[in-house]
Amino acid sequence: IYYNISRVGISCFMFLTGYGHAMYFYARNNYCSGRLFQVLFRLNLSAFFLCAAMNRPYILYYACPLHTMAFLVTYGILKFQHHNLNYQQRYGLRFKLIFLAILIFVVWDLNTGLFDLLFTPFFSRTGK
Repeated sequence: IYYNISRVGISCFMFLTGYGHAMYFYARNNYCSGRLFQVLFRLNLSAFFLCAAMNRPYILYYACPLHTMAFLVTYGILKFQHHNLNYQQRYGLRFKLIFLAILIFVVWDLNTGLFDLLFTPFFSRTGK
């Protein structure tokens, strides 16, 4: 039962983190590389040192790669054509979200080999 409760907690935290980042980008329209590297550094610093100290693969601490991937997807989809689309436009953000849903479906659900091509370098081959 505690495992399920922890999964619900992680899911809620993922939603709140993604929502916070999306609202920051939506409201401030700030897509500079400094912000990108600051967030990535903050998300991954402790996990990197923990992996190095414990001699474990990075994917073992799944919350950090999960948050990193969610942030990069949020950053990428909101940065895409941000200078051409006016956010006051009625369908600008909706088109981006539909495009993201299609992209996620193609990468994760269709057996095109794209998932393996993109994510195999992040998994340990040693089995530790």
